[in-house]
Amino acid sequence: MICIIRLANQFILRENITNLFFTPKSLRELTDRLGYSLLSYTEGQEIIEHQSLQSYTEKKAFTVFVGDARIILYQDNLSFSEKVFVILHEIGHIELEHTYFGILGKSEDSAQSDAQEQEADAFAYQVMAPLSFLRRRGVSDTEQIKELTMLSGDRAAHVLALLHDSTIRDSNDALVARRISRAMPRVKKRCSAAIIFAVILALPALYGIISFVGTFAGADEALPTQINSPDLPDSVQSVSVTETYYVTAQGEKYHRAGCRYLKNSTPIPVTGDELQYYAPCKICFPNGG
Repeated sequence: MICIIRLANQFILRENITNLFFTPKSLRELTDRLGYSLLSYTEGQEIIEHQSLQSYTEKKAFTVFVGDARIILYQDNLSFSEKVFVILHEIGHIELEHTYFGILGKSEDSAQSDAQEQEADAFAYQVMAPLSFLRRRGVSDTEQIKELTMLSGDRAAHVLALLHDSTIRDSNDALVARRISRAMPRVKKRCSAAIIFAVILALPALYGIISFVGTFAGADEALPTQINSPDLPDSVQSVSVTETYYVTAQGEKYHRAGCRYLKNSTPIPVTGDELQYYAPCKICFPNGG
Protein backbone atom coordinates (compact mmCIF):
# COMPACT_ATOMS: atom_id res chain seq x y z
CA MET A 1 0.00 0.00 0.00
CA ILE A 2 2.79 2.44 0.88
CA CYS A 3 4.40 1.76 -2.50
CA ILE A 4 1.12 2.65 -4.26
CA ILE A 5 0.82 5.89 -2.28
CA ARG A 6 4.41 6.78 -3.23
CA LEU A 7 3.76 6.20 -6.94
CA ALA A 8 0.47 8.10 -6.81
CA ASN A 9 2.18 11.05 -5.08
CA GLN A 10 4.89 11.06 -7.73
CA PHE A 11 2.17 11.07 -10.39
CA ILE A 12 0.38 14.02 -8.71
CA LEU A 13 3.62 16.02 -8.61
CA ARG A 14 4.72 15.08 -12.13
CA GLU A 15 1.37 15.95 -13.70
CA ASN A 16 0.97 19.04 -11.49
CA ILE A 17 -2.46 18.01 -10.18
CA THR A 18 -3.43 20.72 -7.70
CA ASN A 19 -7.21 20.95 -8.16
CA LEU A 20 -9.04 17.84 -6.94
CA PHE A 21 -12.21 18.86 -8.77
CA PHE A 22 -11.55 17.56 -12.27
CA THR A 23 -13.50 18.88 -15.24
CA PRO A 24 -14.10 17.13 -18.58
CA LYS A 25 -11.43 19.40 -20.05
CA SER A 26 -8.79 18.78 -17.38
CA LEU A 27 -9.44 15.03 -17.46
CA ARG A 28 -8.99 14.90 -21.22
CA GLU A 29 -5.86 17.05 -21.05
CA LEU A 30 -4.41 14.60 -18.53
CA THR A 31 -5.04 11.53 -20.69
CA ASP A 32 -3.78 13.38 -23.78
CA ARG A 33 -0.50 14.11 -22.01
CA LEU A 34 -0.20 10.42 -21.15
CA GLY A 35 -0.83 9.44 -24.76
CA TYR A 36 -4.15 7.68 -24.18
CA SER A 37 -7.44 8.18 -26.03
CA LEU A 38 -10.74 8.25 -24.15
CA LEU A 39 -13.78 6.58 -25.71
CA SER A 40 -17.14 5.60 -24.29
CA TYR A 41 -18.34 2.08 -25.12
CA THR A 42 -20.71 3.56 -27.70
CA GLU A 43 -17.94 5.57 -29.34
CA GLY A 44 -15.60 2.59 -29.27
CA GLN A 45 -18.14 0.00 -30.38
CA GLU A 46 -16.28 -0.79 -33.61
CA ILE A 47 -13.04 -1.41 -31.72
CA ILE A 48 -14.82 -3.55 -29.12
CA GLU A 49 -16.43 -5.72 -31.79
CA HIS A 50 -13.30 -6.00 -33.94
CA GLN A 51 -11.15 -7.02 -30.97
CA SER A 52 -13.89 -9.31 -29.52
CA LEU A 53 -13.94 -7.38 -26.25
CA GLN A 54 -17.71 -7.50 -25.63
CA SER A 55 -17.32 -9.48 -22.40
CA TYR A 56 -15.21 -6.69 -20.88
CA THR A 57 -17.97 -4.11 -21.26
CA GLU A 58 -19.49 -5.45 -18.04
CA LYS A 59 -16.64 -3.58 -16.34
CA LYS A 60 -16.99 0.16 -15.78
CA ALA A 61 -13.82 0.74 -17.82
CA PHE A 62 -10.86 -1.06 -19.36
CA THR A 63 -7.73 -0.24 -21.36
CA VAL A 64 -6.66 -1.83 -24.65
CA PHE A 65 -3.73 -1.54 -27.03
CA VAL A 66 -4.68 -1.56 -30.71
CA GLY A 67 -1.57 -1.25 -32.85
CA ASP A 68 0.17 1.90 -31.66
CA ALA A 69 -3.05 3.27 -30.15
CA ARG A 70 -3.66 3.11 -26.40
CA ILE A 71 -7.32 3.48 -25.55
CA ILE A 72 -9.28 3.78 -22.29
CA LEU A 73 -12.91 2.74 -22.81
CA TYR A 74 -15.65 3.38 -20.24
CA GLN A 75 -19.39 2.92 -19.70
CA ASP A 76 -21.54 5.69 -21.15
CA ASN A 77 -23.89 6.14 -18.20
CA LEU A 78 -21.40 6.78 -15.40
CA SER A 79 -21.75 9.90 -13.27
CA PHE A 80 -18.91 12.31 -13.88
CA SER A 81 -17.27 11.70 -10.50
CA GLU A 82 -17.39 7.92 -11.09
CA LYS A 83 -16.03 8.43 -14.60
CA VAL A 84 -13.04 10.29 -13.12
CA PHE A 85 -12.45 7.47 -10.63
CA VAL A 86 -12.53 4.63 -13.16
CA ILE A 87 -10.30 6.51 -15.62
CA LEU A 88 -7.78 7.16 -12.84
CA HIS A 89 -8.08 3.48 -11.98
CA GLU A 90 -7.05 2.65 -15.55
CA ILE A 91 -4.22 5.16 -15.37
CA GLY A 92 -3.20 3.35 -12.19
CA HIS A 93 -2.80 0.13 -14.18
CA ILE A 94 -0.61 2.07 -16.61
CA GLU A 95 1.56 3.76 -13.98
CA LEU A 96 1.95 0.56 -11.97
CA GLU A 97 2.99 -1.34 -15.11
CA HIS A 98 0.44 -4.09 -14.62
CA THR A 99 0.26 -7.16 -16.81
CA TYR A 100 -1.58 -7.20 -20.11
CA PHE A 101 -3.81 -10.15 -20.95
CA GLY A 102 -6.45 -9.01 -23.46
CA ILE A 103 -6.84 -5.82 -21.44
CA LEU A 104 -4.50 -3.98 -19.11
CA GLY A 105 -4.53 -5.24 -15.53
CA LYS A 106 -5.57 -8.78 -16.44
CA SER A 107 -3.51 -11.90 -15.94
CA GLU A 108 -3.86 -15.63 -16.48
CA ASP A 109 -3.56 -15.83 -12.69
CA SER A 110 -6.88 -14.65 -11.20
CA ALA A 111 -5.23 -13.87 -7.86
CA GLN A 112 -2.78 -11.57 -9.60
CA SER A 113 -5.63 -9.89 -11.49
CA ASP A 114 -7.51 -9.26 -8.23
CA ALA A 115 -4.40 -7.81 -6.60
CA GLN A 116 -3.83 -5.51 -9.57
CA GLU A 117 -7.43 -4.28 -9.44
CA GLN A 118 -7.00 -3.38 -5.75
CA GLU A 119 -3.74 -1.58 -6.48
CA ALA A 120 -5.31 0.43 -9.30
CA ASP A 121 -8.17 1.38 -6.95
CA ALA A 122 -5.67 2.51 -4.31
CA PHE A 123 -3.91 4.66 -6.92
CA ALA A 124 -7.20 6.31 -7.97
CA TYR A 125 -8.20 7.00 -4.35
CA GLN A 126 -4.87 8.68 -3.61
CA VAL A 127 -4.99 10.89 -6.72
CA MET A 128 -8.60 11.97 -6.07
CA ALA A 129 -8.18 12.33 -2.30
CA PRO A 130 -4.52 12.64 -1.27
CA LEU A 131 -4.31 11.53 2.36
CA SER A 132 -1.64 14.04 3.31
CA PHE A 133 -3.78 16.93 2.05
CA LEU A 134 -6.83 15.69 3.97
CA ARG A 135 -4.75 15.29 7.13
CA ARG A 136 -3.39 18.81 6.68
CA ARG A 137 -6.99 20.07 6.60
CA GLY A 138 -7.86 18.09 9.73
CA VAL A 139 -10.51 15.98 8.01
CA SER A 140 -12.36 13.73 10.44
CA ASP A 141 -15.60 12.70 8.71
CA THR A 142 -17.02 11.81 5.31
CA GLU A 143 -18.84 15.13 4.93
CA GLN A 144 -15.51 16.95 4.94
CA ILE A 145 -14.16 14.52 2.36
CA LYS A 146 -17.19 15.25 0.15
CA GLU A 147 -16.54 18.99 0.46
CA LEU A 148 -12.85 18.76 -0.46
CA THR A 149 -12.94 16.02 -3.13
CA MET A 150 -15.24 14.50 -5.74
CA LEU A 151 -15.74 11.35 -3.65
CA SER A 152 -18.90 10.54 -1.71
CA GLY A 153 -20.78 7.58 -0.25
CA ASP A 154 -18.81 4.36 0.11
CA ARG A 155 -15.78 5.86 -1.61
CA ALA A 156 -15.59 8.70 0.93
CA ALA A 157 -16.00 6.17 3.75
CA HIS A 158 -13.12 4.14 2.33
CA VAL A 159 -10.85 7.20 2.33
CA LEU A 160 -11.83 7.99 5.92
CA ALA A 161 -10.75 4.49 6.96
CA LEU A 162 -7.38 5.06 5.26
CA LEU A 163 -6.94 8.33 7.12
CA HIS A 164 -7.16 6.43 10.40
CA ASP A 165 -4.20 4.24 9.39
CA SER A 166 -1.15 6.18 10.58
CA THR A 167 1.24 3.74 8.85
CA ILE A 168 0.31 5.01 5.38
CA ARG A 169 2.96 7.68 4.89
CA ASP A 170 5.34 8.77 2.13
CA SER A 171 8.29 11.14 1.88
CA ASN A 172 6.41 13.29 -0.67
CA ASP A 173 3.35 13.71 1.55
CA ALA A 174 4.27 17.19 2.77
CA LEU A 175 4.99 18.51 -0.73
CA VAL A 176 1.75 17.10 -2.15
CA ALA A 177 -0.30 18.53 0.73
CA ARG A 178 1.37 21.94 0.45
CA ARG A 179 0.88 22.26 -3.32
CA ILE A 180 -2.80 21.28 -3.23
CA SER A 181 -3.50 23.43 -0.17
CA ARG A 182 -2.11 26.48 -1.95
CA ALA A 183 -4.29 25.87 -5.00
CA MET A 184 -7.54 25.06 -3.20
CA PRO A 185 -9.47 27.42 -0.89
CA ARG A 186 -9.23 26.86 2.84
CA VAL A 187 -12.96 26.22 3.08
CA LYS A 188 -14.46 24.78 -0.07
CA LYS A 189 -17.83 26.48 -0.47
CA ARG A 190 -19.30 24.28 -3.16
CA CYS A 191 -22.96 25.20 -3.34
CA SER A 192 -24.80 22.74 -5.52
CA ALA A 193 -27.22 23.91 -8.17
CA ALA A 194 -30.03 22.16 -6.31
CA ILE A 195 -29.40 24.27 -3.17
CA ILE A 196 -29.31 27.49 -5.19
CA PHE A 197 -32.60 26.55 -6.87
CA ALA A 198 -34.18 25.87 -3.46
CA VAL A 199 -33.14 29.32 -2.24
CA ILE A 200 -34.61 30.96 -5.32
CA LEU A 201 -37.89 29.07 -4.90
CA ALA A 202 -38.07 30.04 -1.23
CA LEU A 203 -37.70 33.77 -1.88
CA PRO A 204 -41.39 34.44 -2.69
CA ALA A 205 -42.49 32.75 0.54
CA LEU A 206 -39.86 34.64 2.52
CA TYR A 207 -41.00 37.89 0.92
CA GLY A 208 -44.59 37.16 1.99
CA ILE A 209 -43.58 36.47 5.60
CA ILE A 210 -41.52 39.65 5.88
CA SER A 211 -44.31 41.71 4.31
CA PHE A 212 -46.82 40.23 6.77
CA VAL A 213 -44.62 40.97 9.76
CA GLY A 214 -43.93 44.49 8.48
CA THR A 215 -47.67 45.21 8.30
CA PHE A 216 -48.18 44.58 12.01
CA ALA A 217 -44.92 46.13 13.23
CA GLY A 218 -44.82 49.68 14.56
CA ALA A 219 -43.67 52.48 12.30
CA ASP A 220 -40.24 52.57 13.96
CA GLU A 221 -39.93 48.78 13.78
CA ALA A 222 -41.19 48.21 10.27
CA LEU A 223 -39.19 45.66 8.34
CA PRO A 224 -38.24 46.22 4.70
CA THR A 225 -40.85 44.82 2.34
CA GLN A 226 -38.65 44.93 -0.77
CA ILE A 227 -36.14 42.12 -1.22
CA ASN A 228 -33.62 42.34 -4.02
CA SER A 229 -32.90 39.22 -6.04
CA PRO A 230 -29.63 37.51 -5.09
CA ASP A 231 -26.71 38.30 -7.34
CA LEU A 232 -26.52 34.92 -9.06
CA PRO A 233 -24.95 34.14 -12.42
CA ASP A 234 -27.37 34.09 -15.36
CA SER A 235 -26.37 30.48 -16.03
CA VAL A 236 -27.72 29.45 -12.63
CA GLN A 237 -30.89 31.55 -12.71
CA SER A 238 -32.00 30.14 -16.06
CA VAL A 239 -31.59 26.47 -15.13
CA SER A 240 -34.86 24.77 -14.27
CA VAL A 241 -35.25 22.66 -11.15
CA THR A 242 -37.44 20.09 -12.89
CA GLU A 243 -35.86 19.99 -16.37
CA THR A 244 -33.38 17.22 -17.14
CA TYR A 245 -30.14 18.22 -18.82
CA TYR A 246 -27.77 16.05 -20.83
CA VAL A 247 -24.08 15.75 -21.69
CA THR A 248 -22.20 13.60 -24.16
CA ALA A 249 -19.51 11.12 -23.21
CA GLN A 250 -16.69 13.42 -24.29
CA GLY A 251 -18.48 16.76 -24.10
CA GLU A 252 -17.73 19.70 -21.83
CA LYS A 253 -21.17 21.33 -22.00
CA TYR A 254 -24.68 20.45 -20.83
CA HIS A 255 -27.67 20.58 -23.20
CA ARG A 256 -31.44 20.55 -23.24
CA ALA A 257 -33.24 17.52 -24.68
CA GLY A 258 -33.44 17.75 -28.46
CA CYS A 259 -30.28 19.84 -28.89
CA ARG A 260 -28.68 19.18 -32.28
CA TYR A 261 -25.35 18.41 -30.58
CA LEU A 262 -26.95 15.35 -28.97
CA LYS A 263 -28.19 13.76 -32.22
CA ASN A 264 -25.11 11.69 -33.05
CA SER A 265 -24.24 10.82 -29.45
CA THR A 266 -25.73 8.93 -26.54
CA PRO A 267 -27.16 11.61 -24.21
CA ILE A 268 -26.24 11.16 -20.54
CA PRO A 269 -28.56 12.81 -17.98
CA VAL A 270 -26.82 14.92 -15.34
CA THR A 271 -28.00 15.89 -11.88
CA GLY A 272 -27.99 19.37 -10.36
CA ASP A 273 -24.82 18.60 -8.43
CA GLU A 274 -22.97 17.57 -11.58
CA LEU A 275 -23.88 20.64 -13.64
CA GLN A 276 -21.04 22.50 -11.91
CA TYR A 277 -18.51 20.42 -13.88
CA TYR A 278 -19.92 21.51 -17.26
CA ALA A 279 -20.53 24.76 -19.13
CA PRO A 280 -23.92 25.60 -20.75
CA CYS A 281 -24.41 24.90 -24.44
CA LYS A 282 -24.53 28.16 -26.43
CA ILE A 283 -27.37 26.85 -28.61
CA CYS A 284 -29.55 25.80 -25.68
CA PHE A 285 -28.61 28.81 -23.59
CA PRO A 286 -27.95 31.73 -26.01
CA ASN A 287 -27.75 34.21 -23.13
CA GLY A 288 -24.95 32.34 -21.43
CA GLY A 289 -26.80 29.52 -19.70
